[in-house]
Amino acid sequence: MCSSVPVTAQKAFTVVRSAGTFAVYKIGMAAVQSNRHIPPHHAGRRRKPPSSFVPLLVLALGIHLLAAIANEGFTPSGEYYRYLSFARHGAGLEHKLELPPALAQRTVPGLLPVIGHAVVLGTEAIGVASPFLQSTLLRVLSSLLGLLAALLVFGAFRGECTSHAARRWLFLLLLFLWFMPPLLTRFSAENWSGLLFFLGIAWYYQKGEQGEASMMIAGFLLGLSFFVRFQTVAMLAGFAAWLLVIERADRRVLIGLMGGALIAAVVGSLADRFAYGVWTSSAWNALLAMFNPTAAAAASDHPWWFSARELVSRGFFPIGIVLLMASMGFMIQARRHILTWISLPYLMLHLLLPSPDLRGLFPLVLAMPVMLVLAVQALMDAVPRGRWRATVVTTVRWVGYPLWGVNLALALGASLMPADEYAPMYRFLYDRYGGGSTVLVHAGEDPYARTEVPVACYMPAQLQRIALAETSSLAATLNEHPGARVLLATHRETLPEDIRSEGLQLREIFRRVPEWSALVNTPEWFEPADTVVLYEVRAAARAVKSSYDIGQPLSTQAH
Repeated sequence: MCSSVPVTAQKAFTVVRSAGTFAVYKIGMAAVQSNRHIPPHHAGRRRKPPSSFVPLLVLALGIHLLAAIANEGFTPSGEYYRYLSFARHGAGLEHKLELPPALAQRTVPGLLPVIGHAVVLGTEAIGVASPFLQSTLLRVLSSLLGLLAALLVFGAFRGECTSHAARRWLFLLLLFLWFMPPLLTRFSAENWSGLLFFLGIAWYYQKGEQGEASMMIAGFLLGLSFFVRFQTVAMLAGFAAWLLVIERADRRVLIGLMGGALIAAVVGSLADRFAYGVWTSSAWNALLAMFNPTAAAAASDHPWWFSARELVSRGFFPIGIVLLMASMGFMIQARRHILTWISLPYLMLHLLLPSPDLRGLFPLVLAMPVMLVLAVQALMDAVPRGRWRATVVTTVRWVGYPLWGVNLALALGASLMPADEYAPMYRFLYDRYGGGSTVLVHAGEDPYARTEVPVACYMPAQLQRIALAETSSLAATLNEHPGARVLLATHRETLPEDIRSEGLQLREIFRRVPEWSALVNTPEWFEPADTVVLYEVRAAARAVKSSYDIGQPLSTQAH
């Protein structure tokens, strides 16, 4: 009896020591992973999202689909030329197509035109040939892909968030940052290349230990991002360098990634063949075009700080400056992080080959919320506990919550506004004047010739455009086209005086003003003075003097 006590105590001590050793090991591994500069792979990959995130996900789906429907038009212009119009021409819906230089030189990757071609053929098969419905479907497809990419990026990087609050903010910023809904809905190379790239990165994070077959999917997605926009090569080079220098990936991972990239290269080559009708390499053509003296002479002359200035100003000042400072602070503090290795090479290439506007930074938009959250988290961790920490937390809340309110208001407004101010007019003319001969006389800029070649996709088949300066008078235009409907496109405040003296009836048929605004007689609250207004031109009746209903805006449904 007495001898059994030491034996029992010894067994208990052994059990406690084993449990303590295991607990110390697990805590140590968690601490090591939380302090690593590289992300902890597969952290929480089997965890289900908190139930509080589900309503937010439903709300995000609604806002992003609303943006896809409401953001009519094209921005940038290449979105129209390279994809929608090119796809409709390939499907036989546009018989005359003036190719911009990039398409004529076959330097545009053929993957997105092929996807657009498939959507056009699908809608045509069910009897729908409207370019507006086709472009809406392409935006919906982009929005769904953007939501998927945002969710996978959240799943990949939430393991680096050390608190539930940080994970919640990461989720909110990825889905509700004000430019996310209107930007992720664009069917453009800048958007799709970034989405496919971060889909590949997120897949690598969550499936990296499952062998070559799983890595082939990541390599395939990363390769497709290159065959959507060739400038993605800088991000791919940064990822490859991170794999070799920081991650020291094993041979299985590298073989799987390269295998998937080779499959993507085959798909990209086949897409070029289908898009251009001949065997060609758009990547090689783009490389040769870079050394073309004509292309070099047309390069942008923006200063090196142009992108930073655009991010602050066009990203809305208080929010843009926060994103810029957080991204810079993150890359300085987390020098070994994968996002730093991805972003820096791309930013350097962007500065060396500046884009004409801010869209060159669009492929990095999914990285910005991650860098912002991790930068704020690192700042909070660096502040010692006590009075200073409480002060910093209070300051962050006082600054963050008002900015978040401004952000939500901007997100809703940007989701409801068309991407191009001319898009509602295009739709009105296409729907109302697509069945007969129509002459559009424009007093200023031709609404359909605002880019390199005319916007034929949204133009009614029998629409003829004439500059007012090229005609002797509107009355003469009416006489020269007796069977056609004559329209005048001008600005709200710039109706030329010589038109008023011709004795014609001008009936306003379209302007971008809400119908109910006429009740309070404040149309200037809702549109600038240079907004295009359409008038229907008719000969004056004998017993009626010339009438101009300029001050009585009609509904856009009037005809």
